[in-house]
Amino acid sequence: MRRAVVLCCLIVLIPWLGSGCGGSRAKPVPVSGILLEDGKPLAAARVTFNPVESNGRMAFGLTDSEGRFRLTTFKHNDGALPGRYKITVAVQGEIKEADVKVAHDRKEMFREMERLRNLKVHKIHDNYTNLAKTPLQAEVPVEGELRIELNKNGT
Repeated sequence: MRRAVVLCCLIVLIPWLGSGCGGSRAKPVPVSGILLEDGKPLAAARVTFNPVESNGRMAFGLTDSEGRFRLTTFKHNDGALPGRYKITVAVQGEIKEADVKVAHDRKEMFREMERLRNLKVHKIHDNYTNLAKTPLQAEVPVEGELRIELNKNGT
């Protein structure tokens, strides 16, 4: 009798426990784009997607010499979780290791940061680096390639 009670409890509890153990975690959506300043590609910049909703997760990407980037959330170039984001941008001279809160592939990130240190320092308007002031926003998923345009007056 005792075994039958234990068996019945297990039959009821195992599916219930399994359904609450992270099985419904949202998956990143691939996001790529180009970063431009006054119509020209901006190289050696970090583009950070800061979630507006509290259950979101930050994503970031580093621009290449043509201003192109791909976002990373959990693993290199996996994208961003669906949702609304405020976007901040930092250029080579402003990128600090402490700014990178999500870097599961740390070796790749350190290699890229070392490459960026060797490039010319470029200054952008402070509004783009400040989460409270940035005018840049996006909704993920993004249709097609995301185009982020900066200008000298920060609007």
